[in-house]
Amino acid sequence: MKKLFLYAVCLPNDIAMVLSLLVVRLLWGSSFLIKNGGLWVVLKENSKFWDEWTLSYSGVCLGHGGIFASPVKIISVVHEAVHLEQFEVSMLKSFLSASVAFIVCAILCPYKIALMIFLCVWPFGYLFYLISGWLVAFLRGESPYKGSSHEEAAYAIAEDYLRRKEGADAPRRILK
Repeated sequence: MKKLFLYAVCLPNDIAMVLSLLVVRLLWGSSFLIKNGGLWVVLKENSKFWDEWTLSYSGVCLGHGGIFASPVKIISVVHEAVHLEQFEVSMLKSFLSASVAFIVCAILCPYKIALMIFLCVWPFGYLFYLISGWLVAFLRGESPYKGSSHEEAAYAIAEDYLRRKEGADAPRRILK
């Protein structure tokens, strides 16, 4: 029941994510993968979609799912699972913030304005979270992507988890 509530809170983002993944799977994907409560597309190894990108990335979280390069690395699955949890937290925070704004505006303004504010804030929680992390890293003089708190946390958690659970060479292993 708790997980269903999280899926409901994340619904606006997840609808767009599923539609995007269907297009990616149709044009560049080799298979679907269900991991960590999410739907993922595994790209074909020679996919043009991924050529430039795989030099730096092996996965991307778009919500309750995303995209993996092929072959799928164990560390990528763990890393993207961290992002999936960050996504849920950001969407819940956005939903709660939008709900408070809705209640205050419903008391002070016409109902339609309150609803419009709610619908303008809630769906963009994950995007606001990512942009904030990139901006803070940039303002600190770090790489906006690698220096963002959400990436630093995901890399650290994934590498530590795998070393403790799987041994020193685990981050390089391929998911079978």
